[in-house]
Formats: sequence, structure tokens, C-alpha cells
Amino acid sequence: MAQQIECAAAPVLWSDGFETTTSSNATTLVRAKNVRRRFLRIYDDAIPNELCAALADDAVKRGRPWGCYVPLADLDKEDAEEEGPVDDATRQQWARRVVRSVLERSKEDISLDAAHGVAVWCLASPERGAVDYHVDYCELHRRETNEIVIPLYASTVHVADLEDGSHINDERRIEGGAFLVNSRGLNHYAECGYKGRLCANAFEGKNWHRVPYRRGRCTIHDGEWPHAAEETTRLPAGKRRVILGLNVFGANVAEVNLRAPEHSDAFNKTVKLYQAAGNTGGGLTVEKLAKNKPLARLFVGLARARQDSESTDVFETGERVRARWRTGVRFHPATVSKVREDGCLDLVYDDGFKWDGAPAGVARKMG
Repeated sequence: MAQQIECAAAPVLWSDGFETTTSSNATTLVRAKNVRRRFLRIYDDAIPNELCAALADDAVKRGRPWGCYVPLADLDKEDAEEEGPVDDATRQQWARRVVRSVLERSKEDISLDAAHGVAVWCLASPERGAVDYHVDYCELHRRETNEIVIPLYASTVHVADLEDGSHINDERRIEGGAFLVNSRGLNHYAECGYKGRLCANAFEGKNWHRVPYRRGRCTIHDGEWPHAAEETTRLPAGKRRVILGLNVFGANVAEVNLRAPEHSDAFNKTVKLYQAAGNTGGGLTVEKLAKNKPLARLFVGLARARQDSESTDVFETGERVRARWRTGVRFHPATVSKVREDGCLDLVYDDGFKWDGAPAGVARKMG
């Protein structure tokens, strides 16, 4: 078997306006190596309509994101017959099918010599949903090490039976919700930072490319390019904008992607643990937890207890809710001002306080 070529450059110091509370390391960024740079490709009908329909239907019924990791070595696995209710094994098989299709369509445009696998996740968002400006990276790795590992390539696939355009009938027409990507790459991200924290408006200026929503449409681009999604201003009744996200990563973050793929249950449990550690004050970090096993077990128990008590309700923009504030235990009246693509909420509490990007689990239905 041929030796895999190097996938990552040496880390460099970086500042994007976000500091994790779960690692005491200085923030660094790791660029991918041996990949194609500065490109955007759009492929229509990249995956079959029947697979799109299965993914979209499951995402809406599930009401929360899911994620998994597909090693390239697993792409040759034989698919099983899909019987019974949808479960994690079904979604893993769907992800393999999607990755096969996307890589086949893009084989003339990208190189996989430095790749280990593909992180895949699925999100459904309601009307008024949007995705903030960001670059993709291995999120759990950053929480554990404060190292930003950029993917080799990033991709998005539209799977709901919707299309943007005045010629589309009302039952299928979406307005807004387009994919936006900036071809200035890390130069743009260095100026604008995490969710645009370092600039007045990340969407000003040139080099923005807009890709309207259409079922089966796939974009793939340089993993360093920052991107976002427009607010969805219209959806047919009962429909959701559903997308798949794909990140091609090298072997340098294979362990964490296999252990807890982004948006998986394992990922969510681990993040809750790290958030609990980071919110205690006193400089408690992942590194310190790793050296103190009894304390680590305590935080695992606390994280599990909190997860068991959290809601899986689905919320709408404008809905009145009861919500906890940060790490508190009491619930306070609030209004959902925005439902984000990843299921998180922007909350406005009745006392005037705001929490943007709050986990949906902190909120409860009224009544």
C-alpha cells in the first residue's frame, strides 16, 4: 500500500476573535497541504432524487442535526438493504453513498492524495434560518487543543425538494437560503474573524459568490474559503431547507473525527462536558481534566445529567419559550428571535438580556 502523503503544514499563530475556554494553548492554524487551491465547482443532480428525499424526510422528522465520519477506506463497503426504522447505521450508509457520488463528480477537479476521510452532517432549518459567516474546521480538535485544522476541501449538498426562481411553482419555491462563499480565503477570514467578529460587515466588498438553492446541487471548494448561507425568506408550508455539509480531512485529525464526528451524539456529549469544564472558572481546561481522572468522571456525570434533562423540542422564530441563562438552572421567559441552521437559537429574554447561538436544549415550550 502506498504511503499517504503529507496533509498538513506547520501550525502558525492565529487570532480570529474566538478563544476557547477548554484549552490553555495559544491559538494556532494548520493549513492543508497537497490540495487544489482557489477553486469553486458546482454540480447539479450530484446525488439521486430518491436519496435526497430520504435524507430530507429524515432530517425534518428527526428535528435536530446528525453527523458521521466516512473514511475513504470504507467507501468500498457493500451497502445493506434498508429495512426498518432509520437509525445511525442507515445514516452512515447514506453518508457513504453521498460521499461516493460527490467524489465521483469531482474526481477531475480535486486530489485525494492527502485525504483520510470525509466528515458529513445533515441540518434542517425553518423559514428565517441562516448560517453565520465562518470557515470550516475540526471543531472538537480546536476545543481540545486550540488548533484550527482547516479541511482539504469543503462541500455542501442541497437535498430538500426546493428550488429558487420565479419560474418555480409555489409548492417547491424557496426564496433566499443561497450558499455564499468568498474566494479571498484565509486573507478574508483574517480580516473578519470568527462569525465576523473582527469587522463591521463580513459580506461587504468583492469576491463573494452566490449559489442558489436547488435539490441535488452540490458545491465543492477550497477548504480555506469562508462561507455562509443567506436567510431563507420563504418556504412552502411544512417544508424545511435541508443541506448536507461535507469536509474532507487528512489523517492529522482522523482520531477525533472517528471518535466524535461533528453533530453526532458522541460529539454533543463531549462538547457539553468541555463547556461544563470551561464555565467553572479558575482556568479548568481539558488538559487539566485529562490529568485528574476523578474530576473528569465528575464532569462526565454532570454532562450526562444535563443532557438527560434537556429538551429535544423544535422551535420557530417568534415563539415564546422558557429558557435557562447560560449555565444557570432556573428558567426565564424569552422569545426566539432566530433559529439557526444548526438548530441553535438566538434568544431575547424578557429582562432585556440576549443570548445568540444558545443550544436548543436550554429552552422549553411554554405551558
